Amino acid sequence: MVTTYEDITSSVSKEDNSTANTINTPPESVATNLAPEVGHVYLIRSVSCGRELALLNGQVVLAQAGSLSSPYWTCVRNGGWYGFQHLSSGRFLGHDGNKPGGLRCSAERQLGWEHFHIGPRCGSEGYTLYMKYWSWLQPIGIRMEGEIERLDRLYEEGADGMGWSFIEVP
Repeated sequence: MVTTYEDITSSVSKEDNSTANTINTPPESVATNLAPEVGHVYLIRSVSCGRELALLNGQVVLAQAGSLSSPYWTCVRNGGWYGFQHLSSGRFLGHDGNKPGGLRCSAERQLGWEHFHIGPRCGSEGYTLYMKYWSWLQPIGIRMEGEIERLDRLYEEGADGMGWSFIEVP
């Protein structure tokens, strides 16, 4: 059985607004292929599937636009490293430090597990998000665990990661 977005959202209470959308999704015409700027708020969208990096019921997911998830991230910088602070929760996007390393959004400060590098994709649209893991940069992508799709830090040699676009929210 494949776990779907609908499976996750069915467990979210309609009264739980801790990750509810409070900003309208901008029209597609706002989408550009520009790198994010510090202090601006973005939707971080997968180039390949069109789903958005979001927080839903305390978990980092790839969600459909307009869902019950909260997909808004403020771009920050600390010690030369990019970071993404979730707009509603105030927490930082990071990884759990395990191998494989799943994404989380629980840190109150941007430390080592919340450091990102944003690299252009050669010959492709969008950017690759790399996460710092000790002295390595590892791309973010999808890892299959059985039939479950999860966002992960890809540690395999030569892993390409996903293409991401940053859509600024006015």
